[in-house]
Amino acid sequence: MNPPLLIVGASVRAAAESAHAAGYQVKAIDLFSDQDLKEIADCRLSIQYPEDLHRLASEFANIPYLYTGALENYPEVLAKLSANHPLLGTGSDSMEKIRDPFWLRDFLQSASLPTIDLKTHDAPPDNAEKWLIKPFRSGHGLQIRNGLGAPAQHDEYYQELKRGLSVGAMFLADGQHCQLIGCHQQLRALQLDSSQPYQFCGAVAPLPLPDDTVNTISNIGELLTQETSLRGLFGCDFIVSENTPYLLEVNPRYTAATELWETLLNRSLIADHITACQQGLLSTIPTYHFSGISLKLILYAPEETVVTNHFHECLNQVEGTRIADLPAPGNTIAQHDPVCTLLLMGAKRQDISKAAFQSLTAIAGNLEWNPQLASTLSREISSQIAENIA
Repeated sequence: MNPPLLIVGASVRAAAESAHAAGYQVKAIDLFSDQDLKEIADCRLSIQYPEDLHRLASEFANIPYLYTGALENYPEVLAKLSANHPLLGTGSDSMEKIRDPFWLRDFLQSASLPTIDLKTHDAPPDNAEKWLIKPFRSGHGLQIRNGLGAPAQHDEYYQELKRGLSVGAMFLADGQHCQLIGCHQQLRALQLDSSQPYQFCGAVAPLPLPDDTVNTISNIGELLTQETSLRGLFGCDFIVSENTPYLLEVNPRYTAATELWETLLNRSLIADHITACQQGLLSTIPTYHFSGISLKLILYAPEETVVTNHFHECLNQVEGTRIADLPAPGNTIAQHDPVCTLLLMGAKRQDISKAAFQSLTAIAGNLEWNPQLASTLSREISSQIAENIA
């Protein structure tokens, strides 16, 4: 009989698919309970996230669990879950360090590694236009704003505005050492307005970077693992400016971009995650060659949207494209909430840009959005994807 596994977080579909592919009997708790998640998991819908996770998880007592984003912001919730469920991942006792941007800055400085400048809310910078205001409980790039607006509050801080490429790095750790799986480019703010200009909207992998840049990123991951006992999959967000990587934050779990690497590797990384957590072993993951480019695009509603009964008819219209995180017909999706996720694979940059346009055109038409939406979003995708991706 397949072993049971509980997965909790804001959105768990991708991790659940990975676990299902690895042979686990998946129990899932998240905010959406989308149709494709229900097909592979026994689901519970969180209404009072994250406060009700412990109560919902009690239905699956003693089953090992892992978490997705952004539960690292709630170590007290993780501690309660871990009291009744063996944790497969980095524990709440590590969050005090790895989720503290000031600790990260000081740690990197002590190792003579690149750092980005920070200021506390009660010491605002003079040149506010060159700074961002970020929440300590960050996730998905939400609630980040320009320093010229209202001053930072006690639960926020100032971060230097560094121009460059938004890069994510995927690691696998055993508590003492880690392996860099690869680097990907992160896409942001694919909306028709600027209400959330830094919102995570997807990623494209792999991202070729100079050897020195990759070596620095790998070194940062290794030092963080040794210092904070990171376990399993984790991600790091960087701004790469003039080939120098500046660490922004650490996400100590299966990230939104992980499924890109699973597509490229044709491999369930949840299986490797569990092996690292349970046995303290790092799997050998062949990352030296990838055939093709993988794109993940989260599509947000430009207006309040009712999912049509025929929505699923547009899902298989474009070759090389898969649509995931499927809402049920009849659901009403609020403006700016996620509608679905596009997963695309192509031989080169032009292939995925073309497929993205065709998919967006089909979805926008089906949901009766402004016909210019697909064209506008596709241009934004093409402009964000780095020119050095073949």
